[in-house]
Amino acid sequence: MKKNKQFDTNDKEINKKFMTSKSFRKYFSIKFLKQAKENFELAKEYHLKAIEAEKKVESNISENVAISIQHVTKIFKNITGTPNRVLDDISFEVKKGEFHGFIGNNGTGKTTTIRLILNYYEDGYGKIFINGINSKDPKAKEKLGYIPEISVFPKNLTIYEYLYYFAKLSKLSTQEAKDRVSYLMKKYGFSDEQFKKSAEKLSSGQKKKVLLMQALLNDPDILIMDEPAANLDPSARIEFYEAVSELHKQGKTILMSSHILSELEKYIDSVTVFEGGHVKDTGKVKDKLKNKFYDYKIVSSDNEKLEELCKNFQFKTKLLQDSLLVKINTIEEKTKIFNAALKNNINIFSLKENNLSLNQIYFSTSESE
Repeated sequence: MKKNKQFDTNDKEINKKFMTSKSFRKYFSIKFLKQAKENFELAKEYHLKAIEAEKKVESNISENVAISIQHVTKIFKNITGTPNRVLDDISFEVKKGEFHGFIGNNGTGKTTTIRLILNYYEDGYGKIFINGINSKDPKAKEKLGYIPEISVFPKNLTIYEYLYYFAKLSKLSTQEAKDRVSYLMKKYGFSDEQFKKSAEKLSSGQKKKVLLMQALLNDPDILIMDEPAANLDPSARIEFYEAVSELHKQGKTILMSSHILSELEKYIDSVTVFEGGHVKDTGKVKDKLKNKFYDYKIVSSDNEKLEELCKNFQFKTKLLQDSLLVKINTIEEKTKIFNAALKNNINIFSLKENNLSLNQIYFSTSESE
């Protein structure tokens, strides 16, 4: 369907006249100036609060802390000068040797925090220390490896050339660079023929392996990964997590952001949860997963009868289709259940801790089961 050129031209002329009219300029100028003043006052408020929070930074970092993030605030401004406080006075730490999960919905500030650790931004409030060294100091990055979410590779370089040049940038000698690339190539199952191709021709899973090899070129103590399992199929995700888990067992510190919590929680031992630019929670996973309502799950030959016996002891219970949830506070209470089951000819097949999932704790309204 053809446009009416005359009508289209008339429209443009009308719009042009309106945009250049005195009434429009007056309205826009007043609104812009009013908004600019409000933005200035808001930005000033954010700035003063961030400066005040920054005074609480402690420079004496414990030797067992790999990454210390203290009172960090990051403010962006849009084209009209409206301030957006993406991070608001956040603080948490990752201890050496931990596999630390960094979780939260999109837009909560995870990637911004990682970029601040890597010194991607010149400005920002608060301090970040890597192995006790200020993140602004180039020495802090010497034992750091990084894997971004998106894999981008030069088409005119083979995988071998790509890794070799990065090894040289990591201050390895020519022979050290060759040896390191060859070692990683064999370790992660790449053939000589594959290394002669550009990484752009690889599958998503293989591309992620190349990024992992790149991050390991300088044999870092700390690996930082921003949504590394994104866009991978289930088998590739498991393979990647297993490879990272092996590195963790070797003593490397891992900081990984992710939203695929059901898989991530199998590997991490500590966690930090972000919500709206704030730290919602941080700590050891084993402590977080404990169910504060029903801390044990029992499977028996007669769960209904066992529930009646538990209620006689005034224990808090919840009967499920295939098990019984119970709140047990002491060893004596656990003994009572076993003795009652024995007297009533009830076989207890299993009694184990009733742990929650990270999804249930942080992203679900129900924590009772």
